[in-house]
Amino acid sequence: MGDEAVHAPKTPVSAPVHSKLINDLEQDPGRPMETDVAQEMGARLGFDFSGVRIHTDARAQASARTLGAQAFTMGSEVAFARDRYSPHSAQGAQLLAHELAHVVEQHDRSTAMIQCAPDPAAEEGVIPLDQLVKDIAAVEAAYPVDDPHRILTRIRSLYYSGVRWNSAFPEQRARDVYPSMMTIDQAPQDAQTRLKSQAVEYKPLNIKNPSPFILLPGGERIDFGHLVLGAEAILHPRIEDPYTSYGVSGLDITGWIADVGIASVWQTRAEEAADPQRTEQNLSPHPQAPKSSQRLTGDDYWNISASPEDLLGDVDTHGFTENLKPGKNMKLSQALSSFYDPKTGGVRKRFQTFCSAYGITYQVDAAKTVTWLEDWKPAMIKRIDNFNDLYNAGERTAHLALSPGTDQRRRTWPRTPEMLNRFLAWLKPRLESELKQ
Repeated sequence: MGDEAVHAPKTPVSAPVHSKLINDLEQDPGRPMETDVAQEMGARLGFDFSGVRIHTDARAQASARTLGAQAFTMGSEVAFARDRYSPHSAQGAQLLAHELAHVVEQHDRSTAMIQCAPDPAAEEGVIPLDQLVKDIAAVEAAYPVDDPHRILTRIRSLYYSGVRWNSAFPEQRARDVYPSMMTIDQAPQDAQTRLKSQAVEYKPLNIKNPSPFILLPGGERIDFGHLVLGAEAILHPRIEDPYTSYGVSGLDITGWIADVGIASVWQTRAEEAADPQRTEQNLSPHPQAPKSSQRLTGDDYWNISASPEDLLGDVDTHGFTENLKPGKNMKLSQALSSFYDPKTGGVRKRFQTFCSAYGITYQVDAAKTVTWLEDWKPAMIKRIDNFNDLYNAGERTAHLALSPGTDQRRRTWPRTPEMLNRFLAWLKPRLESELKQ
């Protein structure tokens, strides 16, 4: 949650130059940036970067590890941790721009200084993709009889389990009713520790995520819990009451529709509680809404409910799950690795796949600029509001653990169109970038 970024601090981490780091950089001549990259960055930052040298060799990677950094700058030398130099990806370009800003800062300094962007992989609950693949493979080895779908359920149940998910995934009922059947206790302890770790979703309020984040080589972070939860919904689409009574699907309660809808409910209920002139049925904030000593805004509710990590997990679950369908013959670890392969994986068309899955239609001009069509939006708003009614009723019991026949009052959620537009504003530049590739 929060604005998408490379997750480096807004102010640099500075330290006196260590002689070994200097020697390592001096031993590697490095290489200049690609001409188009240097020109684009120069135009953005108003500086001539032709003298900058990029370091990505083993010594640079080791130095970055020593600093706990994904990249660091000393003068006009910029060194990167393994797989962090990716100037043509959105996250890689942001990281490079961050480091080049340090080049500009140090240009007139007489004393050398190391400035670095801490590596998000060092954060608790953030697992590099290659490590996560190994951890899932360790679970697979510990349960050799389980097929990929059972392994998926074991791992999903680490983050989302209990009574409310019985109705969402009735085919998995036995594994939810009998928790001993869905553990990963036979896997190596270090793999268990990482898979059970929790990323911090929203740092201003220190809100923990149920699951870890996947860290891709270019710096993107994906909510792993959303990824596997959505996969369960796709692979096991049959649902039961109360979800059927509200007209929602498994994907509605596990993906972006829930993220958008929850933000709408939180803000609407907060506004109603604060306005004595309101006469709606709910005159108090939603009990699951975040608490703060300061009044939260629509931006806050959006950033907490629909973080970039959450949304990317919601998007990627569609292409990822294709690798788990009959005929693919992939283990879960293989499906994950294959999807995120930057050269051949489904991640290359993640946003187009997502839009197709939801009937989100658009026009594209010669410059690959996306214009959303309007015909699908009313039905999508209704779909989100159906979820909102369910979520709003869920407070009357325990976290959506509703019983058939629960009060099904309907109402209007005035913030839903706004929250949908926020989602589309997030999606549009990413889809456009993908279409240009």
